[in-house]
Amino acid sequence: MNAAHLHGASFINATYKFVVSDKYDYSEQYANPNVLIKPEQIIRVVILKDEQQESQNCPICLSSDIVAPRMVACGHVFCYTCLLQFFDANNADTLSVASTSTASLPSGISQMHKPMKRRYHECPLCASMIKENSTNILPVLFETRKSAVHDVSFTSSTGNSNSTDKVNVNKKMDFQLICRPHGNILGLPVNLGLDPSLCEYPPKMSSMIDTDNYQFSRIIQTDVLDQIQFYKKDLQSIQEQYKLDQLLYNDDGKYAKLAEQKINETIE
Repeated sequence: MNAAHLHGASFINATYKFVVSDKYDYSEQYANPNVLIKPEQIIRVVILKDEQQESQNCPICLSSDIVAPRMVACGHVFCYTCLLQFFDANNADTLSVASTSTASLPSGISQMHKPMKRRYHECPLCASMIKENSTNILPVLFETRKSAVHDVSFTSSTGNSNSTDKVNVNKKMDFQLICRPHGNILGLPVNLGLDPSLCEYPPKMSSMIDTDNYQFSRIIQTDVLDQIQFYKKDLQSIQEQYKLDQLLYNDDGKYAKLAEQKINETIE
């Protein structure tokens, strides 16, 4: 049997949760979870982090505290400022090479071969083609869970239970019975006493964030006010990191200012 290898948008769709705009209809995704959500509908890609797992690092600055995280088409996550600097450096290299190669040509011909910015860049981790276009760069929301299986306890062969134990050989694990009606993609634990077919889907973030239903929903809708708060947190993180970089490395803040400009344009 041949295994299916997902990549790009299909991989992202199958792997992560999404915070989406409440301006659109998601009946297609409700009927078939394999239907991709359009990039312009996605407000945040939600990455669940387990407290026991190692944090993701930005591939450029290697920081585990990724500032204003952004996901590119292949699914890798970068600090927003690092990603903008990466694009700029690639464009500068391309323009430099192009200028050198046309320097010896007559002026009329060299004008015809005017250097242009790259349309695509190679991901520094997997060499996948990524676009600099903002619709192909998705904001990320990291969420930390106490356990990857949501507060279940693991019982060792000695009978001792610990909710923070890792799943290992010879250890017992308690499962939860999930109810998912036919034709419904929302499954909820039976012990919640909720009928998934009667629950709003996708749920709205403002009303669901503190409920058990929220963590089991793959798509969560959000309104404009929540979206603005997300971007304001990005701006705050960028400003705090810039102050630190200025103190430690005398950073001129070029890419921090560029990131702030792009975020403010999105808010407007």
